[in-house]
Amino acid sequence: MKNSVKTLLSEINKFKVVCGLSINMSKTSAILLGNATNFSLPTGIKLNKTPIKVLGIYVANNLHSCFSMTIEESIKKMRHTLNRWKQRRLTLNGKVLVIKNLIISQFIHIANLVPISDDIIKDINQLIYEFLWNGKTHKVKKSVIIQDFKDGGYKMIDLKSLITVQN
Repeated sequence: MKNSVKTLLSEINKFKVVCGLSINMSKTSAILLGNATNFSLPTGIKLNKTPIKVLGIYVANNLHSCFSMTIEESIKKMRHTLNRWKQRRLTLNGKVLVIKNLIISQFIHIANLVPISDDIIKDINQLIYEFLWNGKTHKVKKSVIIQDFKDGGYKMIDLKSLITVQN
């Protein structure tokens, strides 16, 4: 493993010579993936033992805990965003736009990288439809609201179908 780190740093130095960009070694840390236990980096790069976040996804040895941390944080952000938008008196069409553009668009990135269970989809759907109907009973069936405008719907996203198609 030490050779692979040295090779990587050698390639990074070649890149630095060509384009002038370099890594700030004082801000660089590594994370161990796999079964290695007593591993030290030869370059003075610190070894991070806690999960790190890369492009919104937690990465560490324990995949299950990383997945759950990623999903929990995503749901928390969704809830926060929807709570901010609840204060505005949006039309049904406006709420659908908020859901599509601010909620679903962020969640699709995570759904492409992390396995999403049916229970999580159910929780997110509940959160979305609670926002859509202000916590009251649904005035229109889900099967109708996801239809096109010409069919009497609002082009609402069917989350389960969307995730299935993406994977």
